[in-house]
Amino acid sequence: MFLKASRLIAAKTSTLLSNSQFNIPSGIAVDSTQNIYVADSNNHRIEVFDSAGNFKFKFGSSGSGNGQFSYPFGIAVDSS
Repeated sequence: MFLKASRLIAAKTSTLLSNSQFNIPSGIAVDSTQNIYVADSNNHRIEVFDSAGNFKFKFGSSGSGNGQFSYPFGIAVDSS
């Protein structure tokens, strides 16, 4: 599924960029329901897409508190 998600994001780059404005995406993970999570490093956030590559939501901001990131470089999801 990881390869499929990578290819999907590559194929939909112009669509994804117009919706999300990535700034150095640096990690990708796929959960058990096929949602795609992208670590958007220089925007200090995580962006979430459905299995078709449609933007769902984003979360995070710059900082060191709860819900904040400092240049997230990778991402992983668990089975729950």
